[in-house]
Amino acid sequence: MCSVGRHFSGLRVNRALTSCGLQFFQEIRCKIRGMSKTFSVSVRLRRVTIETAFVSVSLIPDLLESNFDESGTIDAEKLMQAAVHLGHQPSTVWNVEGEPEITPHPIQTPPD
Repeated sequence: MCSVGRHFSGLRVNRALTSCGLQFFQEIRCKIRGMSKTFSVSVRLRRVTIETAFVSVSLIPDLLESNFDESGTIDAEKLMQAAVHLGHQPSTVWNVEGEPEITPHPIQTPPD
């Protein structure tokens, strides 16, 4: 029996199914068929939704850096910091972009 099968004997799978998962389920299916109870395995999932927003950053003197020819250029790092700060404001309108992505969570822990 594969290592996942040994962990299942206590009815708890604490690690991700490996390549032997199919073999494991074929073995366990044979054992469960004769039983009247049903069993399940809890899998922790993660859903990620991407949202986008546009913010207008005022060009204040703190965002400008002077060049050798004394024309001002925008400090990109400070500009992005100011934009992220505006993104935290409750007045920022966020729009959902596409469908949520649902994947197995990289850390599989038993439910509380």
